[in-house]
Parts: sequence; C-alpha cells; structure tokens
Amino acid sequence: LLAILPGCNIAALRRPATGECADTVQDRIRRLARPAGYLLFGATVFAVAAGLMLNRSTAEDTRQAFLAFAQSTAGKQELQARQQALRNGGVLDYFCVTAESATGTPRDERFIFRTDMLTPDVSGYGGPVTMAVAVDADGTLRDARILRSDETPSYLAFLKPWMAHLIGRNIFEPDPLKDVDAVTGATLTSTAVLRILRRAGPSFAVETQGRQAGQPAAPEPSTQTDYKPAAWLVISLVAALVLHAWPSRRLRLGLLVLVVCLSGVVFNAQYSLAHVFALLGLAIPPAGWGIAFLVVVAVPVLVALLGNIYCGYLCPFGALQELIGELRPASLRTDPGKEPLAWARYVKYLLLAFLTILFGATLHTALASGDPLVTVFARERSRLLLGLAGTVLVLSFFYPRFWCRTLCPAGAFLSLLNGIRPIRQLRPPVFPAACAYGVRNTSDMDCLCCDRCRRPGRREKLVMTSQAARAATHPANAILLAATTVLAIGLATHAVTDWRRTLAEASQHSRAVTGGGGIARPVDMQKLRNLIDQGQLSDKEASFYRQSTPELKR
Repeated sequence: LLAILPGCNIAALRRPATGECADTVQDRIRRLARPAGYLLFGATVFAVAAGLMLNRSTAEDTRQAFLAFAQSTAGKQELQARQQALRNGGVLDYFCVTAESATGTPRDERFIFRTDMLTPDVSGYGGPVTMAVAVDADGTLRDARILRSDETPSYLAFLKPWMAHLIGRNIFEPDPLKDVDAVTGATLTSTAVLRILRRAGPSFAVETQGRQAGQPAAPEPSTQTDYKPAAWLVISLVAALVLHAWPSRRLRLGLLVLVVCLSGVVFNAQYSLAHVFALLGLAIPPAGWGIAFLVVVAVPVLVALLGNIYCGYLCPFGALQELIGELRPASLRTDPGKEPLAWARYVKYLLLAFLTILFGATLHTALASGDPLVTVFARERSRLLLGLAGTVLVLSFFYPRFWCRTLCPAGAFLSLLNGIRPIRQLRPPVFPAACAYGVRNTSDMDCLCCDRCRRPGRREKLVMTSQAARAATHPANAILLAATTVLAIGLATHAVTDWRRTLAEASQHSRAVTGGGGIARPVDMQKLRNLIDQGQLSDKEASFYRQSTPELKR
C-alpha cells in the first residue's frame, strides 16, 4: 500500500492546456521529478517496512549463527547439546565435544557457549554485544566470534587480526587478558570484547564445572560512556546556533577548522549512512549522552526541527571540503551554474533510495561500507574508499562541496528531514540568489543552512552579478556531471557487491545448519582450517595425482 499510494501523483502529469507553450524536454523532466520522487519514496518506505516485518527475529538469527559456529569449530566431531541452570535464574544452552579417554570412557574435550546469558550487561558502541566462544576443557581459548551487535561492520573488521592474538589464552583464569590493550579507533567495541571474555570464561567454569570463583588480579576494563565527544558535539552545536543567528564569515571558518580537527580526526563523530541504516533498522543505541545515541537519534531530530544545520556547520567531511574550496584562487572560475547542480543533486537521492531498498532486503548495515563517510576519519581505511575520499576532496577544490551537493546519501536523508521544518517561520531568512551551492528558492530542502548567503563573499558576489552566467564554462559543467555519474555508478556497484556477499553468507549459514538437501554447499574455509589445526586434515600438497577417468567418475 505504501508503494501504491504515491502513484496518485501521476495525476499531476498533465499536458499543457490549449494556448500554452509546448513543453521542452527539460520542462517535461521537471514535471516528472516530483511525482517520480514520491513514487520512489513510497517504494523505499515499503522496502524497509517489509524488511522489518518479514525479517527473522534477532534471537533466531543469533541462534542460527551460534549453531553454525559450533559446527564449524567442532569439525567432524559430534556436538552434544547441554543445559545449565544459572545462579541468576537463567538457563545456559551450550555444546560439548567429547572424545574417548584411554580407558574407553568419554571425556569432555571442548565447550562452545554463548556469552549473552553470562554477560548480559556488557555493551559496545551501539549496544549489547553477544559472542560465541570455544574453549578446551582446561579453559584454553580456541575461537571467539561476535554473533550479535549493533556495531558498525567496518569497525568490526578492524578487530579480526586483534582477536586472533587472543587465541591460546586460558580464560578460566581470573585475569588472562590483563596485558591486552584495546584497539585504537574501535576502543568501545574492543573493550567490550575484553570484558566479555574476562567475565564469561570464569563464570562458565563456575556454573558448569563447579570451579571456585577467583578474584581478578587487575581492574576490569571500563566501558563507561566517554562524554568528551558528546560534550564537544553539544558545544559545537551551541556555537553553530549562535552563528546561525548572527553569522560571521571568519568565526564560521574558525568553527569549521575545529569541527574537522575534533569531530573528525579526534573523535570520529562523522554522521554517515551507517547511522541512517541504524535508525531505519531500529538498531537504536542505548539512550543517554553517548556519542552513538546522539549521532543516530539526536542529529536527525535536530535537523527536522531546526533545519540542516548539521551539514552546514557540524559535518567534518563537509567542513573539510569547504575549507579546501576556499583555497581556490578567484581567477580560477570553475563554479558550476545552478542548472547543472539542479540535475546533479538528484543523484544523491537516487543513491539513497537504491541503497535503502537493498538494505530493506537484508537489514544488514554492512551495505553502508560504500559510503566513505563511514571510515574517512577512522584509523583504518580500505584503499578503495581512501581513494574515493581523495578524489572527492580534489573535486571539491574546483566544485564547492562536491560530495555534499551531488553524492552524499547521508546528506540526502538529512535534506529530506530538512523539508519538515515545523518552526520555519522562526528561522533566519535565506537569500537563494546569493547561494553558490545551487539553492533556488527559500523552501529548497537542499539548503545547508550555512548562512554564507547572509554574509556574501567573493563567490556569492559572483553568483549575484552578471558574471555568473560566464563563471561556469561548458566543459566545467560537463566534467561535474560526468564525475558525478562515474562515482555514483562506482558506489552503487560496490554496494551491490556487499549486498550479494551478505546474501551469500546468510545462505551459507542456513545451509551449514539445515543441510544442503542435494544442493552443492559453499566451502566453509573456517571449518577446513579448524580440521587442519586439529590434525584431521593435511595442509600439504599431494605428491601424486591421477587423472580422472570415466570409470572413476562413475
């Protein structure tokens, strides 16, 4: 129904009345844009709503992932399901792998358990974290994996090499990880992993093996909320509101420098598509003054109420683009006209709709990895996204705020909220005639609320003069549209690749748990590696080969 109702806008596609001038191609496209936008919006909402309603429950997903982990860890050995009543009133379900002793009696060899019942109060950046743990009977850690969390997938990838170094430690001991440091750039998530292992290991030994509880030799690593990023976000917001009421070009540039340094480099408090998907997927971080909750929830609410002041003042990547654009000399006139910007800005809305529809099919935030804003200020970055961010910054030297105006899907989401503006009558006036970013009228939802038009500089004065028509040459406009198209195709392709990989992984887990039913199953490389580690498979190349024959095939 949500996808069909916007179709009522088709009625707006009327033909010119008798005596009116015939439509040009551009006029027809403009008349199609609004109803097409409503149709696309309805289809996007329908995709997300359907995904939320039809997606399996979180508990079922976690159970399936845990079972797949247990089967992979056990290799060819048989899993035995067990239960243990906990002292807190809960019930712990876990697996045991047994082997025959020298006397022929079975003995416990390995335990595989989930941590959510043992450490229910441990949270990371986005909320509670559940892990799967495999330990030998003496407590030696053999494998550990994060089953369920609302952490940003790109940052979870940073932890894989770090978690590999934890293998081999005895987590039944009071403090086996006292000398392990958290991962810089993913501090809250890695600290949560350390807390889980330090508490879950001894708790499991006490509850299931009857061992006596020991006292930790060192204080448990703290995951208390770091209020510094939140405090800076509030301070920068207050400064932005003051400058929004009484604009000053010099003070604004000073604030932008601080936003790049503190919000970006120091705190990595960059709003991105990952936060959009967290909100749409209802993966809301715990309420409070943590930076995760403020970015996911408070930023959209702020934009809907006060206008898109975040993009205009508080976005570190947008601030960096604007500062780079200010370095361009006045003699180098490559500012595009408002007409090509009007066409190019549709691309970010198309990207947002496309990526959100794919997200609705899986509800997996890994699809946000194609947005460079997710990791642009992180300690670890992929070469692909680093190259994309560098290309965008180079283009922003010639085209002011290139990414913001044409390609930013997170900015497109905030622009849609900017169109709400319930108290727009109380907001300071804007002057579209002096806007260098392509805003055409006072109700344009693409307005960044940057207030540059209220204190015109050389670029704004050029827009207001007759030289504006000559400021952007035809090659400059063509390069703008070509760069926007190429980068948009690249982002969409990267997102589709991630989407297909996500579906393949989900299918692989399902087949690993339920069996293939005669269908060829994908190779579980982790399981093969575990079998090699257990000495049940060899990692040596075969010394002799024999060519297959029809008889052998039969």
